[in-house]
Amino acid sequence: MKISYIKIVILFIVIFCNSYSYAQDLKFKRLSDDEGLSSVNVKAIHQDNEGFIWFGTQDGLNKYDGYHFTVYKSNVYDKTSLSSADINCIAEDIDGKLYIGTNGSGLSVFDKYKNTFVNFNKENNNICNNVIKCLCNINATELLIGTKDGVSLF
Repeated sequence: MKISYIKIVILFIVIFCNSYSYAQDLKFKRLSDDEGLSSVNVKAIHQDNEGFIWFGTQDGLNKYDGYHFTVYKSNVYDKTSLSSADINCIAEDIDGKLYIGTNGSGLSVFDKYKNTFVNFNKENNNICNNVIKCLCNINATELLIGTKDGVSLF
């Protein structure tokens, strides 16, 4: 049984019209250093339990509220600042604390409510290596830290 050319054309028109009616109007917004991002080289993204978006870049930790950026950087004269501005990964615990894996300065834990960091490293806290590649919460009280030289349990 042969299908006529007209039936094929009608079939394609029906399929096209049907799929077109379900198409979404996707919009993308570009966030760059023009909008306040500290670096366009973003290495980590995390949405916290309050809805804020956190970006880990080569030049700081950036908090985005949907309108503005707040940038956190390292300050060698302030022990409660981020240990390094070069961020590889971000995780969060059930209390809302952010765990920031850096590229050579260990782990920084950010208390969003106190607006301070506590820093941990290989030399003082038994982390395998200060180059932290990934973080994974395994339960409410334990965090796996993937480093350049292996895995540490925090």
